Amino acid sequence: WYQRRVREAVVSTQSTGLFPPLDRAHIRYTNFPVCRYNETGDVIPEGENMTVPWIDVNPTNPLLDTKLTGTHPLVVTVRAGETLYLPSYWFHHVQQSHGTVAVNYWYDIDYGPAYGAFKLVDELVKARLENVVSHVGS
Repeated sequence: WYQRRVREAVVSTQSTGLFPPLDRAHIRYTNFPVCRYNETGDVIPEGENMTVPWIDVNPTNPLLDTKLTGTHPLVVTVRAGETLYLPSYWFHHVQQSHGTVAVNYWYDIDYGPAYGAFKLVDELVKARLENVVSHVGS
């Protein structure tokens, strides 16, 4: 989500929820185990205690998930032949209909003032969460 991205729907329709960078204050991460799929579709853990931070929302209807309370999503529908530009630092969630084919292209970001501002918000959110957790435990 740091990089700019262009996504084009080739076949079918995609509904995308776009969350502006300041919504980071209301978006929580959960650490999930790093896994892969094998040839038969089974989920295989990649290593002991290996995790990746991910936004834990209800994938069937993320915009109504109470974990995203306080966010301000824009919902965009992209149909076959249309292209969506996702700016840097915007969180997004894509829902697609069956048989979707899409093409993505990522651009490198410019680490200018916007990156510094986003990282500031990100670190403040992390510090606030750590402070809340430490007070609950005491």
